Amino acid sequence: MDFYKSTSNLYESEIVFYNEVTEDALAKNLINDTGVNVYVVTWGPDVEKIINKINVINQTPQNIIYFAQSSGWDITIPNNVPIICVSRSVMNYWLHQKPFNHVYLLPPILNINNLDQSKERLIDVLFVSRKSTHYVKEKLIPKLSKNFNVKVIDEFIDKEELIKDYCSSKVYIYSSREHNQTGKSWGEGFGLQPLEAAMCGATVFSNLNGGLVDHMDPGFNMFQIEVHSLQYDYARVAHEINFWSNKNNEVIEGIRSKYSEESFNKRISTILINILNYFEIIRDKDCYDFIEVRKTNNNLKAFKKFIKRVIRYEV
Repeated sequence: MDFYKSTSNLYESEIVFYNEVTEDALAKNLINDTGVNVYVVTWGPDVEKIINKINVINQTPQNIIYFAQSSGWDITIPNNVPIICVSRSVMNYWLHQKPFNHVYLLPPILNINNLDQSKERLIDVLFVSRKSTHYVKEKLIPKLSKNFNVKVIDEFIDKEELIKDYCSSKVYIYSSREHNQTGKSWGEGFGLQPLEAAMCGATVFSNLNGGLVDHMDPGFNMFQIEVHSLQYDYARVAHEINFWSNKNNEVIEGIRSKYSEESFNKRISTILINILNYFEIIRDKDCYDFIEVRKTNNNLKAFKKFIKRVIRYEV
């Protein structure tokens, strides 16, 4: 919704929810004041289907942007579709999948205001079980619960309630390492919750899966979880609870500045100018000599390496 809100301030825009898409909605181009018609599609598994449907209904390839908030989903994006990525992890994924598509980086807005850092923190550990690893859920949290006040959230709550819990907690634990190992092909796109918890002054213990590496900095704004052993993890979390103190304001302000609405708006404005220029050029110029990936026989290379190892072993 931040993407739509910001785009609406720049161009005439309309939002359509993809599970409610009709042919009339897809045939109605979103027209901005440059006269260029553009669609923006987002989310996950239905993106490829929606892109194909837009092109079929309009009977010609359209100007389409993919706003990628996660990686994977076993989808294919056409070569003429620019990809705006929510994190460098997602960006790296799509650069590998589609090396000749336009790719841009657009981190989200971290919109948390009027925080009360003086509030007494009665929750020792806050843990949201969704997407969590078996180890954290079944071993670390039960061990911590024996000696500390642990609050486990295992159902959906609205953001305002979650922010209140962040501000009432000394430690927040998050691990989505197994999130892309559950039989599905998507991974952590950004990982907003640990960043929100850090912004609210909680000490964050998190893994570094996927997009989390964009903003989680071990030893500086968080600690890495799932390191070495259960006893080691427990000892570090217990230490942060027992000796907890308010966070460095420079760290919090650094997060606020980097993920501000102002920063987001500046980036999206520049990105859209570049993309609209791209659409204009490929529309007006005879762009047909497409760059192709040089094909290599990876199976043959792998077989040759295997033979060399066998020969070396036998000798």
